[in-house]
Amino acid sequence: MTNNKINKLKFSVITPSFNQGEYIEQTIISVLEQNYDNFEHIVIDGGSTDNTISILKKYPHLKWVSEKDKGQSDAINKSLRMATGDIIAWVNSDDWYEPGIFKDVAQYFLQNPEKNIVMGDCNLVDENGNIFDKIINQERGYKTIRRYWISRSIPTQPAMFFKKQLIDEWGYLDESLHYAMDYDLWIRFAKNNRFYHLDRVAAYYRFHSTAKGGDQDFTKFEPEWELVYQRYVNAYDKLIDFPGMLFYKLLRKLFK
Repeated sequence: MTNNKINKLKFSVITPSFNQGEYIEQTIISVLEQNYDNFEHIVIDGGSTDNTISILKKYPHLKWVSEKDKGQSDAINKSLRMATGDIIAWVNSDDWYEPGIFKDVAQYFLQNPEKNIVMGDCNLVDENGNIFDKIINQERGYKTIRRYWISRSIPTQPAMFFKKQLIDEWGYLDESLHYAMDYDLWIRFAKNNRFYHLDRVAAYYRFHSTAKGGDQDFTKFEPEWELVYQRYVNAYDKLIDFPGMLFYKLLRKLFK
């Protein structure tokens, strides 16, 4: 497929930011180095007091705003409302993309126009960018995604690409959620969409001391995961899921 045909699809890259001046330039450069012309990069900054703004000013292609907001979900929703592209690429200000992933994602959607979501694999890195693990985001649907208690059932957000039309259909992020806003969105999408897989690394997910999951203790995420699960999963599916969820919770107590 020629570059002209691939570039027909426009990417809206959205990046929420707050005091991530140490990392955000790598995020910006990873988008520029995609060698993909048809994109916009929207950065919504929550009023950073570090060097973030001086970095943003270096890149005239950016669409950016810096103002106090209500948190990450609010910032992402502002970005989504500004987005004019066909494909949404959500990358946080401490993560970055693998070179060439935009072309592969665009080609996938052009060859599979009936599909709305695709995800690559995701390298997990430490604060210095050293890889310590890799998540293979295998194809999955609602049955897998809803079962948050199963390790890695929730797809890794930076490796995810989806059509903008899904936001029009299923709505924006729930701004009351601090930890599970992506899970909430994915489970809504999964009601009518499968999450397909590209067999290649798409993104790098950085763990560091100021990140929400930087300590890799995801127990603080579980109350919101449970809230979202109760919100969307019907009584019959809860009954099916109950033995597995109970077993997981018992194991957690035994090995706490």
